[in-house]
Amino acid sequence: MQLCSADLSSSDDAALLRYIGSRSEEALEELIKRHRHRLLRVAHRCLGSYCDAEEAVQDSFVAVWNTASSFRGESSVVYWLSVLCRNIAVSRLRRRQKLTTEDLANAIAAPACEADPACQAWKSYRRQIVVQCVLRLPRAAQQALIMHVYQGLTYCDIGRRCHCPPGTVRSRIYYAKVRLRQLITQYDIDNCLRGDDP
Repeated sequence: MQLCSADLSSSDDAALLRYIGSRSEEALEELIKRHRHRLLRVAHRCLGSYCDAEEAVQDSFVAVWNTASSFRGESSVVYWLSVLCRNIAVSRLRRRQKLTTEDLANAIAAPACEADPACQAWKSYRRQIVVQCVLRLPRAAQQALIMHVYQGLTYCDIGRRCHCPPGTVRSRIYYAKVRLRQLITQYDIDNCLRGDDP
């Protein structure tokens, strides 16, 4: 459906959704122009990262393109878009956090003990505590720590992957180590791990 920009700019949001349901790319562009910044704020509140928020907003508008005809007008378009974007952001957050306990334990596994059950039990206990503590770090610090300490990447390599300067990576890793020590101390009330921090 071809619409002129004057028609679109004077149309309300519900009309734009109807046009999008009829496969009007121009209507989608107008809706994006009107609501992109609002949805970025919604996504950023969930994800804490502008890069991730941008991707969530893009996914949201793809979903709008595919589901515009399902809008029934029971709420405002702005509310509908915000809920859609929030759901997509939460979904991304869950996927992002699917750095499961088991995956993380494998990433930071201690060297195997000899066939001593007590040694193996201690190593397993230690690994579980470290995993739980690493999972409680803020995402950016957690990611930087794992990439540097457990994957052996340099600050520059991590900066390239995370789209931030090496100085920021260094700060995140420093913060992660300090916070990790605090968390381990809280978990390890009997000082079983004293002198054996990761």
